[in-house]
Amino acid sequence: MNFRLNLFRNFEELDLKIRDLSNKVARLEIHIEKKLAVQKTNLIRIKNKEEITESFIFSGLVYNDLSPTLAYKIYQDRSKNFILVDVSKIDFIPPLELQGALRIPLEELEKKYQLIQSKTVPILFISENGIRSILACEIMAYNGYYNTNNISGGYSSWPKSS
Repeated sequence: MNFRLNLFRNFEELDLKIRDLSNKVARLEIHIEKKLAVQKTNLIRIKNKEEITESFIFSGLVYNDLSPTLAYKIYQDRSKNFILVDVSKIDFIPPLELQGALRIPLEELEKKYQLIQSKTVPILFISENGIRSILACEIMAYNGYYNTNNISGGYSSWPKSS
């Protein structure tokens, strides 16, 4: 009887160790996937001949924060290939119309992100003050988009001369 009891205890201990190892492997897989997404993001930006700073590479972020001035410069340059997406609240009325902007409120982005077909073309997200656009960048990166950009400060910081 003691032999069976010891055998059962050993089996329980091994089972716990296996579960612990399985959990650790699962966490490592998630960590590796995140790191690969960051590397893909950086490679796509290099492929697109975008300026990529060391601080962006070292930050490990999957999105880039664009100053309103740089975002405006990109927006004005019609030779640049980009997609501008407004993720402001449904009832928000933008202080200006940004021609060509796709309007997808953040609350609808999880259901409508497939409207953006290219996963590598730069996507510039704008919102009321830049917070919702950060969340949009993260959602899109999670869904396999590799070139997401937050317009820091959103509409509240957008240059008034447009």
